[in-house]
Amino acid sequence: MRLIIFDLDGTLIDSKNDIADSVNYTLKRLHLPSLQNSLIYSYVGNGVLPLLEKVISCSNKKSNLENALKVFRKHYEEHLLDSTRLYPGVMEILKHFSDVNMGLVSNKPERFVKKILKGLNVDCFFPVVIGGDTLKTKKPDPEGVNMIRNRFGADLHETVIVGDGGVDIETGKEAGIHTCGVSYGLRDRKELVEAGAEIIIDDILELKNHFNSGFFNV
Repeated sequence: MRLIIFDLDGTLIDSKNDIADSVNYTLKRLHLPSLQNSLIYSYVGNGVLPLLEKVISCSNKKSNLENALKVFRKHYEEHLLDSTRLYPGVMEILKHFSDVNMGLVSNKPERFVKKILKGLNVDCFFPVVIGGDTLKTKKPDPEGVNMIRNRFGADLHETVIVGDGGVDIETGKEAGIHTCGVSYGLRDRKELVEAGAEIIIDDILELKNHFNSGFFNV
């Protein structure tokens, strides 16, 4: 395996509380009722706009989505590292595979992604970072994956995407690469199964078990 492409939220970082706090702050500013954190978590994964569309739709009141975006982005950028941390084992796995090319594809805006990676001291592992607004497309479109793969000259069979959501698995399938789901993140394991993940791991450190002499065992 020459290239590992990681998702961010729910895969490398536990960011759910900071996201939920910013969502409920936004709802409060819009004079809308707050939501249970668990419900907000279930909406994370497809980008900021879809997230806010879903949380606002939970209320019978109409609200200005453009204003909601403005409020959320400002608040989240100021608080995105309040409680966000790497999942256990992530730093160890990044160091373990430091001689393997690694990239990152997230549907979170690029500036947020880079600020988090730098704040958690893992930006050095990712020479290529694709955010939700880096390209005209975002996951599950395979454009970001293809761009990273071309950058490193990695063939399809030499590349794997690792993520916690069905959108990550769909992206990998669209790109024609290997897919690995993680069950400890923001999404339900059932979603990974239904998306057709080649393997599903319960701990990021299990990645070591699926690399044998440079080959992905599926």
